[in-house]
Amino acid sequence: MVGSGGCFLSLLFTLAAASGPIADGEYDYIIVGGGTSGLTVANRLSENPNVNVIVIEAGASVLNNSNVTDVGGYGLAFGTAIDWQYESVNQIHGGNSSQVLRAGKALSGTSAINGMAYTRAEDVQIDAWQAIGNNGWTWENLLPYYLKAENLAIPAVSEVELGATYNPAYHSETGLLDVAFTKMVNSTLLSLLNGTFQSLGVPWSEDVNGGKMRGLSVYPSTVNYQEYVREDAARAYYWPYASRGNLHVLLNTFVNHIELDRTASKNNVTASGVQVTYQNGTVGTIKAKREVILSAGSLKSPGILELSGIGNRRVLEKYNVTVLVDLPTVGENLQDQVNTGLAGATAHKVTGHTAVVYANVQDIFGNETEAISTLVRKSLKDYASDTAKANGGVMSADDLEDLFRVQYDLIFKDEIPIAEILYYPGGGNSLVAQYWGLLPFSRGSVHIASSNPLTKPTINPNYFMLDWDNKLQIGIAKLIRRSYETYPLRNLVKVESSPGLKTIPQSASDVEWREWIVRNYRSNFHPVGTAAMMPREKGGVVSEQLIVYGTTNVRVVDASVLPFQVDGHLVSTLYAIAERAADFIKQTPDALIFTFLESFAIVYEQGWGFGILAQAWSVIPINTVYVIAYFTYFPWFRRDEAIRQAHGNDSLVPERRLKWLLFLTQLGPIGLSGFAWTSLGRAHNVRWIGSMIFSVCVGIANYAIYLSSVDCMVASYGVYSASATGGNAFALDLLAGISAMWATPMYSNIGNKYPTEYASTTLAGLSCLVVLPIYVFYWKGPQIRADSKFASTLAADRKANEGRRVSKVNAEPANRSSLSLHMSGFNTDWHHPLL
Repeated sequence: MVGSGGCFLSLLFTLAAASGPIADGEYDYIIVGGGTSGLTVANRLSENPNVNVIVIEAGASVLNNSNVTDVGGYGLAFGTAIDWQYESVNQIHGGNSSQVLRAGKALSGTSAINGMAYTRAEDVQIDAWQAIGNNGWTWENLLPYYLKAENLAIPAVSEVELGATYNPAYHSETGLLDVAFTKMVNSTLLSLLNGTFQSLGVPWSEDVNGGKMRGLSVYPSTVNYQEYVREDAARAYYWPYASRGNLHVLLNTFVNHIELDRTASKNNVTASGVQVTYQNGTVGTIKAKREVILSAGSLKSPGILELSGIGNRRVLEKYNVTVLVDLPTVGENLQDQVNTGLAGATAHKVTGHTAVVYANVQDIFGNETEAISTLVRKSLKDYASDTAKANGGVMSADDLEDLFRVQYDLIFKDEIPIAEILYYPGGGNSLVAQYWGLLPFSRGSVHIASSNPLTKPTINPNYFMLDWDNKLQIGIAKLIRRSYETYPLRNLVKVESSPGLKTIPQSASDVEWREWIVRNYRSNFHPVGTAAMMPREKGGVVSEQLIVYGTTNVRVVDASVLPFQVDGHLVSTLYAIAERAADFIKQTPDALIFTFLESFAIVYEQGWGFGILAQAWSVIPINTVYVIAYFTYFPWFRRDEAIRQAHGNDSLVPERRLKWLLFLTQLGPIGLSGFAWTSLGRAHNVRWIGSMIFSVCVGIANYAIYLSSVDCMVASYGVYSASATGGNAFALDLLAGISAMWATPMYSNIGNKYPTEYASTTLAGLSCLVVLPIYVFYWKGPQIRADSKFASTLAADRKANEGRRVSKVNAEPANRSSLSLHMSGFNTDWHHPLL
C-alpha cells in the first residue's frame, strides 16, 4: 500500500479518520490516544456493533509516510512533526544535561517510530505483578493475549538455518498484528557471535518470546512481510476496520481534560466526557456514556489526569486545578532505561542480521556477583529512603523498599536478564554493540508544568540517581569489551574504536567508566510506571482492572500502568495488556447469564424496593459461588491426573472433562425456576433471601459450564484450542450482545400479572436446551468425533506434525528437529542449543 496506487488508497483511508470536529457528540467509549494500546482497545470494543467508540488522537495519519513504513528506517522520524520530542529537566546525576525522550505523535503512537522489535517480557516479571497485589496478572494469564494479538509469518527453513529460530508453542498465526523475521542475510556474523558467547557462557536462545529470554538470538519484528513495511498499530488494528460505522477516529485533536462529577457516587467521581481543542482551535466537549480510557502514554496520561483534578494535591493547587481525587502518586514511579554503545573497527566490511544478547547478572559480573548481590541487598533501604525523599514522600520508604525487594529478587534470585545488547553492522568496517540496562532502580516523575494543556510536562527520570544503575551500565560495557576480545569474534574486531583503549584503558576504574557513560548516554525511550497498577495503599494509581482509583469509569491502558520495567521491548506487552483490558471492559458473559443478571435490577427494585447499592450487593452470592464452584473441581483434577499417570495421556477421552458438569449443570434450570417464583416480592410476603439462594444455583451452573467446556475444547483441539476457544468466545459475545436488546423488554412485558416471574421461567426452559447437549456430547462424543471428517483431519494433522500447528502462511514449514544440524555457518562444536 506504499506504491503509486497505494497513495490513492491511503488518501481514501485517511479521509475515514476525521481531522476536524465530528460534532460535540456522545459515544459509549472515548479513548484518548490513538497509539499502540488505544487502537487495540478501540478495535476490540467496536467488534460489538451496538457500541460506539471514538479515538481522539493529537497527531495525524502516517499510513503513507516513508519515515514510518521503511523497515530499515529507524530514526528517520526523530525530530519531525510526528515526534513529541519531550525533554527532561537537567539530570543532576546524569551529566547535568537534558535528555530527549522520543514518542510518536501520530495515529499509531510510538509504534510508528519505534525499533519494531517484538520481544516479550520474562515470565516471572509478569508473575511479579500479581505478587505486589494485582490479582490475576500472571504470565500464564497474559500469554493468551500475546498470542491473540500476534500473526507470525512462519520463517522458511532457509531463514531458520540463518538464525530465525522460534518455538511454535509460543506463537500464533491468527492475530491482527503482523509479526515476522526481517529478511535474513547470509553472513558469518551470527555464527561468530554465537561461538564467542558460548565461550563466555551465554547460550543460544531458540526463542526470546517464550518467557525465558537469556541468550543470543535473532528476534522477530512488527513487520508486514508480504508488503515489507512497518506493521504499526493503525495498520494492524484500525485501517482494515476503518469502515466500521461504530468506530470513529478524530485526528489532530488535543484532549484538554476529562469532565468529572460526583452526582453518580458520593465517594468516587464519574467521567461524563472530555474537553478537546480541535485542529481549528475551537474548544468542545465530547460525551461518554460508559467510560473514558486514557491511552496517551507514560508521559502524557498522568498530565491529563492531573488537569482533570486527579493527582497530588500539591501539584494541582500549584497550578490552580481543582482537586477532585487526591491521588498523590499520579506521575510518580517513572522508570526509563539508558542507552549507550560501544563500537569496534573490523578487519573487513561487516554484513549480517542484527543479533540480540540478553545477559543476566552472572553473565555480566561473573565471580563478583555474590559480593554485588550483598551490597545491593544492604542498599535497598537507602535506595527506598532516597527515592521517597526525591518524590516528596508520596510513596513511603517502606512501600518502596517492598517494591525494590521484588525487583532485587528478579535480578539476583530468579537471575532474569538485566541487559540487552544489540550487535549490528555499523557501516563499512565497523561492528556496533548498542546496549542498555533493563532493570534500573532509579525512579523519577512526570507532572504538569502549567494549567495550559498545551504546555509540555516537567519530566525528571532521575537517571543514575542510584548507584546500581551506574554499576549495571558499566558492567555491560565490560562484557561487550570481553566479547570483542574473545575468539572467534576477535578475528573480526581488530580494535575497539569507541570508547577505545586510549579513552578507557583496560585498567580504567569504574569512576572513569562512569564519567564516559554520563557523557554519552541517551534515553532508551521506554518510560513506564507513571500510573502504576498496584494497590492504592502501596502507591498505585489504577486497580488490577486498570480503573483509576477514586473514579467509577476512567481507565488507563498504556505503558504507564506497568509497575516495573520489562525485559522485552514494550510494544509486544502493550498489545497484550490492551487485548486483556478490552476483555475487562466488555465483560460479556453468555446470553442466559447476561439476561438473568440484567433482571436483578428489575426484580429487586420492583419486588423489595432495593436502591442502587443494595442491587449491587445482590450479585455478591453469584460472585462468591464462582470461587466455590472452581474449588469443587479439584478432586476431579486430581483423579484425572492419577489416571493419566497410571495409564498414559491417551487414557482419558476429552469428554471425561464434562463428567462433573453432568451433576452441576442441572442447577441451572433448577435455579432459574426457583428464582422465578421466589422473586414475587414483598407484596406476596416472599422474602428476598429465597431468590438469593436460587441465584447461587444459577451461578454454580454457569461457571461449571464455562470451565468444563473450555477444558474439553483444549483436550479436543490441542494446539488448535486457541482458535476453538476464540470461536467459542465470539459466539458467546454475539449472543450476549443480542441478549442485551431483549433482556429488559422481556422482564417488563411478558404476561400481565407476573412479567418477571414468567421471564425467569422462560429462561429456565431455554436453559434446558443448553443442558441437553452436554449429556449428548458426554455419552456420544467419541462417536461424533469418529464420524466427523473435520475431527479426523485435525487428528491426522496433529499426528503428522508432532502435535504442532500446521502453518497456512508458508508452504515450507520448518522442521525443528533438523535445525541444529543446518545452521549455515555454525560450528556444531559450539553445541548450538536449538532443540
